[in-house]
Amino acid sequence: MSKNPTFRATKNFHLQFLTVNSRDTSVIPCVHLFFDSKRYIFGSIGEGCQRAILSQQLKLSKIKDVFLCHGGRVLLESPSSLSSSSVSSVSSPGPLTNTESNSKVDWWDSCGGLIGFLLSMNDACDLPQGENPFTLHGPSEIHYYMSCMRHFTYHTNVDLTIQGYTASSAPEYVDENIRVTPVVISLPSSGRKRKYSDSPALSSTDTTSATSDSTPHWFTHSSNDTAFVVDNALYNTPPPLEEQSPQIFISYIVQSHPSPGKFDAKKAKSLGITKGVDCGKLAKGESITLDNGSTVYPDDVIGSPVPGSTFFFIHCTHESLIDNLIQQPQWSTAPEPVCIIHSVSDEVFNNQKYKQWITSLSTKASNILSPTKAIETVNYPRSASAITALNMLDDSSFPLGKNCHQGNLDSLKRDGFVIACPKMKFMFGKNPGIEYPEAGMDVSQLRNNISEEKPDYKGLVTKSQLLNSSLNLPKDFAGSEIQFCTLGTGSAMPSLYRNVSSNFVKIPKRTSGRDNDSAKVVSSTNNILLDCGEGTLGRLARQYGDSLNDEISSLKWIYISHMHADHHAGVIGVLKLWFSISSTSSKLFLCGPPQFESWLEDYSKLDKLDLSRIVFLSNSAVRRDRSLTDADQIKYRMLLQELDFASFETVAAVHCPFSYCTQFTGNEGWKIAYSGDTRPSEEFIEIGTGATVVIHEATLEDSMQEIAVRKQHSTYSEALRVGQRMNAKSIILTHFSQRYPKLPEVNLTDQQLNVALAFDGMCFKAYEIPKFRNYIEPLAHLFTDDGVTDC
Repeated sequence: MSKNPTFRATKNFHLQFLTVNSRDTSVIPCVHLFFDSKRYIFGSIGEGCQRAILSQQLKLSKIKDVFLCHGGRVLLESPSSLSSSSVSSVSSPGPLTNTESNSKVDWWDSCGGLIGFLLSMNDACDLPQGENPFTLHGPSEIHYYMSCMRHFTYHTNVDLTIQGYTASSAPEYVDENIRVTPVVISLPSSGRKRKYSDSPALSSTDTTSATSDSTPHWFTHSSNDTAFVVDNALYNTPPPLEEQSPQIFISYIVQSHPSPGKFDAKKAKSLGITKGVDCGKLAKGESITLDNGSTVYPDDVIGSPVPGSTFFFIHCTHESLIDNLIQQPQWSTAPEPVCIIHSVSDEVFNNQKYKQWITSLSTKASNILSPTKAIETVNYPRSASAITALNMLDDSSFPLGKNCHQGNLDSLKRDGFVIACPKMKFMFGKNPGIEYPEAGMDVSQLRNNISEEKPDYKGLVTKSQLLNSSLNLPKDFAGSEIQFCTLGTGSAMPSLYRNVSSNFVKIPKRTSGRDNDSAKVVSSTNNILLDCGEGTLGRLARQYGDSLNDEISSLKWIYISHMHADHHAGVIGVLKLWFSISSTSSKLFLCGPPQFESWLEDYSKLDKLDLSRIVFLSNSAVRRDRSLTDADQIKYRMLLQELDFASFETVAAVHCPFSYCTQFTGNEGWKIAYSGDTRPSEEFIEIGTGATVVIHEATLEDSMQEIAVRKQHSTYSEALRVGQRMNAKSIILTHFSQRYPKLPEVNLTDQQLNVALAFDGMCFKAYEIPKFRNYIEPLAHLFTDDGVTDC
């Protein structure tokens, strides 16, 4: 966009923190800059960003430019592969060796939420195609990152442009509201880099970057029997990456345009200007000719322009980069800022050289620190409030976890700076300054408010608890102690109350051990994830708090039912934590459509993922109507042995291409059936017959049968009939449409099947599912007319 000196300033605008580093959001802050005409984001689009936008009641479709601040490549020294040829190495892989880097942030921190963000923005655009401009500014590798997502993203409505920055090329951006100057520094690469010229997806001869311009690319895609690229994807095949592409850290100088000077009426009169229309032209910057033939120019009657407001967004996580940062020439020519946002590590912020430099930039600016250490905060207050209300009903089935925290605003104020928190604003204009959000309520306050707003709820809770205490819940069947935690129970995109699909299953295992020379049985679990939508790791962190690492260390298997992003966009975040805390000799099984393997392989060329520790088995390989290849047979047997399974198989779901339903059976005799997304399926009923627990999608109410057929989902009654025809012991209904954000109206009065309606964070052991029937009455009362108080 070209520079235009006639841009008129907007005096009153503000920035607002969407996210800061917390249990369920990125270490890099996400800052929303608000003007009447359009909105901008600076920092990151990490996991949970789009849900934070919704939670803070902002409009996604108004955001037109995103300025990311972290990029480049963080790679392993040795190649890794998910191919069958690597199976022999996964049982005893070499140590995880990174190139020398102290980085605490990576690609996923910068744009892990971009998948869902773009898909939601595409759906939110309310203008005709061709009238929804959207630009991603940031590291040049964004082109490559976008191409990695070719299997599951589409951009039919969004007119996407990418402006890639490198250490040597970072052009200014100017529009009707602001001028943005990128300041790029880099972390020098060291160590031997992996070579990619032999990759079949890349050119063997052309290794120059094709990613620095702003035009989306189409590349030829070689089709095969597993090819699946969504219509209108931005890319088909990834563009080549540079052989050496260091990590870059992008800071931004953001200036609003100057305001016109004040019109001098007395001087205008002295020059013979008497017509109001002439005054108006001069005020607009136009010259006029008087009756006597003399020309009056705007500068003759208008004072000097009033400078606009400036803020700095500084991103630097390495002390070693401070010298490089402060020597950049853009700082010396920038206007004095009224606000400085510090996206820096504690080591950088406390460095004396950095502090002196900040003081030299301005002694009056408000300094806001977004720390790299996670802070306790509530990002999704309605969800936290709902969990608090459910916890009053049953504290074991609806554990409180780390969902609520009393916000003490005084603790945000330090000597000379302020700690950023969600919803904090900085107001620009005549009286610039920080505007603090209202303090959140603690758990006891929330409970008191719920009791006041719903006075009958407490009595219904007591009634429900008495009914459940009198239940005879047998535990003597196979799989009775398996625990099901429904982490995300919504569909398509997150909502105020429900996140997207994810189910955490904890399967007990028994091992003999000795303590003080006496034999005893030590309990532990094999943990699995059935789908893993965006925000899964954050939900686990809320659920298990300080025990998160223990739960992830026990993770053995991730199953992805299909390539819709709401079912898998959280896998990378989970993998990155698993890699960092698990033993280098351990392995993780991952089953999904063939395209998911491609997504991981492509992404691993950009970020550090030691895929030699992953055993990938395609869902299509274990279809019951197919025979396993020799290589897949090895992986299949490894999975059965590691998880103590007797069988595992899939059938094609009635949904999108490469979509699967599954069942897996333990050697103790239990069976779990998982539908993924599907219309009622005869094949699924066959393989799920006799299931201990069925987890089935129930996206739409019964009155929306026609829409369910068109979108290839199930209604409530259809899902229940599937469970009944399977002769299943229990069924958990989940994946509810955003139309039903709180309690779906499912008729359970005449059901012989044990049924539970899933909520985010709900945990039941298999034998406990019959308790849910007694929750219906208090839940119906609780969620009538939005009877849940927000934090």
